[in-house]
Amino acid sequence: MLAFVLPSMDIWLLSRMFKFERQTLEMAIRLTFEHRELKIPCEITAFSEVFIESKQAQWSAFRKRLDQDVPEKFHTIVSKIEDFLVPVIKNLIE
Repeated sequence: MLAFVLPSMDIWLLSRMFKFERQTLEMAIRLTFEHRELKIPCEITAFSEVFIESKQAQWSAFRKRLDQDVPEKFHTIVSKIEDFLVPVIKNLIE
C-alpha cells in the first residue's frame, strides 16, 4: 500500500536535512540504474498529477500515523522531490 509513499518521505526528508553534492548524487543515480540494468526514464510517472492524486489517500493515512509536522498534500512532497531530482536526472539523460 505505501510502496511509493514511504520512499517519497525518505527522499523528501533527506533532501531537506542534508546538502548533497550534485556530482555524487548523479553518480549514485547513474550507478543504481546501471546496476539494475535499467534506463533512466525521460518522464517520471511519479511526478504526474494523476499519480500524485492516486496516492493522496495513502499519504493522508500515513501522515496521520506519523504524528509529525509534514505537509498535508502529497503534491507538496512530490513537488519538492521533483525540484530536487529533475535537474540531476535531466543532466544524466542528456
